[in-house]
Amino acid sequence: MRLAPPLVISDAELEQCVRMIATSMQFGPTRAVAELEGPGYKVEALASSHYTYSLRSPQMAPRLLTLLILVVVTLGVIEAQCDFSRSCSGITYGGSTLIANCVNQAGATVRSQIDLNTCVGNNNGQLDCSSGYFQSCAGVQYSGTTVSATCPSVSNQPIFSSRDLNSCVRNSNGNLECC
Repeated sequence: MRLAPPLVISDAELEQCVRMIATSMQFGPTRAVAELEGPGYKVEALASSHYTYSLRSPQMAPRLLTLLILVVVTLGVIEAQCDFSRSCSGITYGGSTLIANCVNQAGATVRSQIDLNTCVGNNNGQLDCSSGYFQSCAGVQYSGTTVSATCPSVSNQPIFSSRDLNSCVRNSNGNLECC
């Protein structure tokens, strides 16, 4: 059995592909989109793992495959990241409000805030990424990016729970929003 040669892409081509992906992405409230077109190929991808491609030249197949993999992986990473603290600093809290300095796509720092009650909820005594925790939970405390509280279960039993806010909040172009 003869194996196909590995796909080879130079560092310069890889850098160009990553730059094209980054500059072609458009961010909306619930999705990221990339559309790339070049001589012999066109790739369209959504962060929801939906993608289409067309090939005008069979010689472009290896490069298109490499490019398509880069697009899908990049979009998947962006969609999966709610990790606001990677691009926000100076994190403080006031009641149920999270305040932070977040970097936008232009590289500027924006003072942003969000009511965590819209992003964190109580699900049978466990903090989750829904809404309404502040009204039902007691002893709310914040440490770094973690919120902790004692919340009632459906049987009204108090349960101590913690949640990393990076799983519930993201930086969207300098603005904090729920994931």
